Amino acid sequence: MRGRSGAAGAAGERRRGSADAGLTVLYDGGCRLCQGAVDRLQALKPSEPIRYAAVQELTEDELQRLFRGAPPASGQLLEKIHAVARDGAVYAGSAAVVRALRSVRGFGRIAWLYRLPGMRPLADALYRYVAARRYAWFGRVSNGCGADCAMPSGRGSDGGGDGHEAECDHRKETQ
Repeated sequence: MRGRSGAAGAAGERRRGSADAGLTVLYDGGCRLCQGAVDRLQALKPSEPIRYAAVQELTEDELQRLFRGAPPASGQLLEKIHAVARDGAVYAGSAAVVRALRSVRGFGRIAWLYRLPGMRPLADALYRYVAARRYAWFGRVSNGCGADCAMPSGRGSDGGGDGHEAECDHRKETQ
């Protein structure tokens, strides 16, 4: 199965890829950078089936099955991208990016750079730096309103209010 699977719930499901994937990539569905990266990766031709799934759209049962009974907390899953291989190996942060790139024709040879001395700590530091600023730099994705609303709270692109808070009852409850 390729492309979007269509809306499947209030937030609009964005699961992509094969159900029998050799690799499952979990990303922050509320992050524009993350969704853009997934869109670009999916447009490339992987050498193995890859399933992309927004963390916010996975059920606890799905996470239990994927991580074989011991999933990280949702906060940890949203903190950085995760890739889970069919054999159960889990990659997080820059290691997950490199693992996904290894599966894409033409990028596998580039991914070996990660193994060079000093590259892993450098890649990890760069990943953490960008991840900590991703919402400020790229914004959040609107997946509709609900308890897990991904809309920015009170900031439009000009830094002013976007009027969204008035539409979100849960914002009033949590503030």
